[in-house]
Amino acid sequence: MNSLILEGFQQERFLSLKNKEYRRFVQKFLEMQLKEDVKKKDLTTSFLFSRILPDKAASHAEAEIIAKQKGILAGLEEFKFFCEMNQILVNAPFKDGDKIRQGDKALSLSGALETLLRTERVGLDLLGRMSGIATAANELVQKVNKISKTKIAATRKTLWGNLDKKAVFLGGGLTHRLGLWQAVLVKENHLTALKSLGIKDPFSYIKDSLSSLKFHDLMKLIRGTSHQQRRFPSFFEIEVETIEQGVHVGELLMGQKLDFSFALLLDNFSSLNIRKIVKIFSKRSWDKKILLEASGGITPSNLMEYAETGVDLISMGFLTHSVKHFDFSQKITAISRKF
Repeated sequence: MNSLILEGFQQERFLSLKNKEYRRFVQKFLEMQLKEDVKKKDLTTSFLFSRILPDKAASHAEAEIIAKQKGILAGLEEFKFFCEMNQILVNAPFKDGDKIRQGDKALSLSGALETLLRTERVGLDLLGRMSGIATAANELVQKVNKISKTKIAATRKTLWGNLDKKAVFLGGGLTHRLGLWQAVLVKENHLTALKSLGIKDPFSYIKDSLSSLKFHDLMKLIRGTSHQQRRFPSFFEIEVETIEQGVHVGELLMGQKLDFSFALLLDNFSSLNIRKIVKIFSKRSWDKKILLEASGGITPSNLMEYAETGVDLISMGFLTHSVKHFDFSQKITAISRKF
């Protein structure tokens, strides 16, 4: 499969705090999480320590975050940023994407006792969710790699947006597009809307649109240079629901002389029908230009039968809406009063 389009499904370079938009998203998200948790004050900490520690900064504390299971560590960059936002010092012997064992000390923290107690749950939720997703993604990717070259990707069925997407990447999966701005993906509702507007064959309409100069100008804009002067690949994808639709779209697309790659989203296909359409595309050599993505109803229990079909990509909502939280605990290890 065209490496350019596969690269288009991996957008991890946008998911770093070096990226201003991502950094702004992470900051606002974590501020909102903490505000919702604390509101005006942490009642328990205030009740217990206000008499003996009237000055919130009067005590210095140290804490450790311990892994209570094995897996892939994810969310360290964001966790460190969260600590920086709250004047907590961090020492991390691991890095994002590292394997971690049960009982490992993932991080050491140092700061005011009140701050460590107040930020504990938000911080652990961040590490727990991202590490849980990364661990699940890694397990499935490793499993598929033993029998197939099929790639595993996330969908946009996320709870925590691009934090979830980054966690999938850290586990070895593909991010897919990060938002509507990043690729053209024509889905069922787009096709339904076209039919409602009098377009009898939306797929032919799309083909005709591809041939227009205006659309080419749009694609040049999509695939143009960013403000950092770095090109990024995009892709054009169309959702189909039957083998017949897939073949029809394949015929239309392969008749075009275009300078960008395509993908077909095979929505809710059985593994048998996936196998059939993969065979058709391979026999006609369409697989050199058009990537086939299987999606819909694919879970860890049936993943392998889909991977065995030879489909290029499997996208799984499971990775970002049904994985287990990774279990961490935070322990206060030392407290010293300031006088």
